[in-house]
Amino acid sequence: NKTYVWPKLRLATISECMDLMKSSHASELPVTRGAWPDWWMDGFGSAAIATAYARMAHAVYIANLGLMSMAAIMGIPGNNSISDLNAEITDDIAFYDEHTFGAAESITDPLCENSVVQLGEKLSYAWSAVKKNRILREEMMGQIQPLIPKSGLPTITVFNTLNWSRSGNTPIYIDHQLLPRDKEFRILHTDGTELPMQAVSTREEGTWWMMYVKDVPPLGYHTYQIDVTGVPRKIQEGKPFSGVLENDFYRLSLNVKTGKITGFKDKQWNQELVDEHARYTTGEFIYERLGKNRGQLEQRQLDEFTRETWNNLRVSEITRGPVWQSIVLTGQMAGCSDPSGIRCEIRLFHHEKKVEFCYSMKKLAVTDPEGAYVAFPFKLAGGHHVAEVAGGTMRPGTEQLEGSATDWTGIQNFIALRSDSGQVVMVSPEIPLVQLGDLNLGKFFRAQNPGGKSTSYPASGAIYSWVLNNYWTTNFLASQEGELKWTYQITSSDNPSNTLATRFGMENRIPFLSRVFPAATKPDTLLLPASFFSSSSSNVVLVNMRPATIGNGILLQMRETAGKADSIAVDDPLLSSVTLAMATRAKSVTEVNVLEEPRLRLWQHDTSPSGTLRSAWITFKPNETKFILIGL
Repeated sequence: NKTYVWPKLRLATISECMDLMKSSHASELPVTRGAWPDWWMDGFGSAAIATAYARMAHAVYIANLGLMSMAAIMGIPGNNSISDLNAEITDDIAFYDEHTFGAAESITDPLCENSVVQLGEKLSYAWSAVKKNRILREEMMGQIQPLIPKSGLPTITVFNTLNWSRSGNTPIYIDHQLLPRDKEFRILHTDGTELPMQAVSTREEGTWWMMYVKDVPPLGYHTYQIDVTGVPRKIQEGKPFSGVLENDFYRLSLNVKTGKITGFKDKQWNQELVDEHARYTTGEFIYERLGKNRGQLEQRQLDEFTRETWNNLRVSEITRGPVWQSIVLTGQMAGCSDPSGIRCEIRLFHHEKKVEFCYSMKKLAVTDPEGAYVAFPFKLAGGHHVAEVAGGTMRPGTEQLEGSATDWTGIQNFIALRSDSGQVVMVSPEIPLVQLGDLNLGKFFRAQNPGGKSTSYPASGAIYSWVLNNYWTTNFLASQEGELKWTYQITSSDNPSNTLATRFGMENRIPFLSRVFPAATKPDTLLLPASFFSSSSSNVVLVNMRPATIGNGILLQMRETAGKADSIAVDDPLLSSVTLAMATRAKSVTEVNVLEEPRLRLWQHDTSPSGTLRSAWITFKPNETKFILIGL
């Protein structure tokens, strides 16, 4: 500054810079709208096991925050230890989500001290989030437990942290002292009906079950009774598989000799969902190697590679249980998995329209560049892909920034193939990476041509789940090993709405939470369900919620999903239904920003005798996200 007349330099914060640009140069800046899928996303495939658990930690954390918010509404005061634990989980998840996994020499020298130590630090964030999530859930369950109605029979209380009444399947562990492994039993809804439950795995002290629950109210809970009889339990026996797995919703046809799926039909929609002429069949496992030429992708080309599919497939007997029926495929892949091979259980659920593919493999360490995929060659006339990304959805190829990633895409909750007549929706709670239309590695297609419209991407309706890879040349893992378990949940419908896909995605990622209670010596008279949210809108979803950082309240993050203007009643004397203020027991409702800074006071509870009644609504523009602070 002493030497030159101009420019004059001084230290400034980022916010000062952005405020100056807004006030003085906003009209000069070009405006570009679109999603920004990033090329660095492929790195999460280099740590598939940790990434799977980190993604599940994200989802469980959202559920735990919902449980904390329920506790606040129920009048349970917060405390510093819970707040500190909450903050630590937030930090752990954020640090793991940073896109690099190690030192600059992690590929060229993976065993050196710097590579090993930096990788250990990185992975520790994922495992810390998993561990602390479990502690947080137990802490909150312990505080809520005294407020849950009890029965003279053992009970299961299931919590729903989403903002709509929800039915579905949830895993539940029950000790054999409460539910003996050799006795018949009934799970009783409050309306007297029986709910199905199917054993998943068992150990000496207890069994993991999959339980179908129905009508768990929005941001609420429902309690079910366990009635154990003295009748010995019958063991389900498998039956020979004829080549067709079928229920009221779907018909899957398999070639018993090859183990390949030859048909996938939605019976209600009367729609074949997959391309019977596709190069790879539904659920087929593909192993890819790039030889020794790891650097070819840096040169934006792919000249040396091989791809092979699992082989020696075997099809098990068909298993029929109260919740699902299934078959198991096992296959071999030399150099990729240990001699036990790759296992895939395909489940058709009886009570919800869903097919689930459950994979597992014990991965061998391979330092040469390798990748693995699972194929889903969906096909719909006039169909296009819709991917949920951060903050909303996008149509790959046309609603993303030019130059952003097209070889692969990272998804939040769902990826869909959609047409005017319906859609197929797929979710993977564990695996975030997909390649759309084809195996796109090395194509580096630019998302838009000069006219602004995609002409060749995606090339078809196929979805390839990119399970793992170690392709990049720095900062990622050179190899990975151990048992990886991952799943896909698939549904279809003649309803092409984004709301249907969004809800299916959230329901299959954000888990129900549950608690098993022994029989009470002083049972309550009624096991009434409870709900702490109310909305007449089916298109606004509660993305997340948490206790407020300052004062007594909860912060809601909500998003409109149908692309239409919508509203939620905070309070309205003309409505006969429960409003948001009533359900949350609010004293005030304020629109805020993400930092909880007030933008607009929407409603204030008036306790004066002469208080006037007025209506208050939260209004949403199409696809808008809002943050709402509920004062308690």
